[in-house]
Amino acid sequence: MSIVNNANPGSSILILSTIDQYLLKHRDKPITIEKLKQHLRPETLSKTDTAAKRFQENLDFWLKLGLWGLDTENQQIFSQPESEKHSLEFRLLKKIIALTDNPQTFFEGGGVEPFILTLSCLIQQDRYTFVGGDRLTGGSSSNVSSAVNQYAMLQRVVNQSNEAGHFIKWAEFLGFLEPDQPNQYILDPTRAILPYLEIIFAEQQTLPIQTFLHQLAEYLPMFNQGLFTAYLADVLREPASEQQHQISAALSHALLRLELMNKIKFDRKSDDSMAMQLVLPQGMPVKMVSTISFRNVA
Repeated sequence: MSIVNNANPGSSILILSTIDQYLLKHRDKPITIEKLKQHLRPETLSKTDTAAKRFQENLDFWLKLGLWGLDTENQQIFSQPESEKHSLEFRLLKKIIALTDNPQTFFEGGGVEPFILTLSCLIQQDRYTFVGGDRLTGGSSSNVSSAVNQYAMLQRVVNQSNEAGHFIKWAEFLGFLEPDQPNQYILDPTRAILPYLEIIFAEQQTLPIQTFLHQLAEYLPMFNQGLFTAYLADVLREPASEQQHQISAALSHALLRLELMNKIKFDRKSDDSMAMQLVLPQGMPVKMVSTISFRNVA
C-alpha cells in the first residue's frame, strides 16, 4: 500500500493537492464528503468506476492518517487549523515523519514509510549532487533502486516498474529534489528545509552550526545526527565515514542556496575548533561555518 506505488491508495499527488486546495478555499463552509466528491471528481478525473474508486481510496488514506479533520457524525471534512499557516508540502512531510516513529516501521512499513526509507538512503550520498556529478532519473528507467542498493542492504527496495519513478515525483513535490535536465534530478533539500528555519530560530537569531544541525535533524531526521540515519547505521554497505567537520553535499548545497536567498547568514570564527565545512563543487573556495544567523528577508 506504499504511496510510492502509483497504483496504491494515497499515491496520487494530484488528487491530494486538489482536495487540500478545495478545503482551504471553502474552509468557512461545512463540506460533506459527498459534496466534496460531487465538486471535485468530475473536474479532475474521468467519469469511470475506476476513477471514482481511486478518488475515494486517496481521500480515505489521508483522512485515516489525519491530514484533514473528519466529523464522523455529520460526515463533514475540514482542513486542520495549521493548514492556513503551512503549505501542503510542509504538513505532509511532517505527517509522514511523525508516522515513521520506530525502526520496525521505518524498515517494514508499507504506507508512507517506503518513501522515507528510500529518501534517507539517498540524501546522504554525495554522488547525486552537483559535487558528485551524477543524477537521479525518473520514469520507467529510474536509477533510484540501484542507488539505494549500492548504499544499504535492505530486504526491500522500491521496484523499477511502478515505484522508483513515482518516488522521484514525491521527492520533488516535498522539496528534496530539483530537476537539472529532462528527466534528471539532483538532491537539493532547500525547499524542505526552508519552512523549518523560523521554527529552529524561534528563540535565538544566531546558533552555533553544531546546534543548528542537531535541531534540523530533530525535525528532518533523514539528515546526519537524525533518528533515520541511526536506524540505517547497521545496514550500510560501508560504514559511514567519520567526517565530523563536514556537512553532506546535499545539505551544503541547500544551506548555500538559503544564504544566497538571504534567509540565513554564515559566520566563521578563526579559533573555532567546532566549525563545519560545506562540501561544495570543485573549484569553489573552502567555506567553514561557525554560526548561522536567521535573516528572514522576503
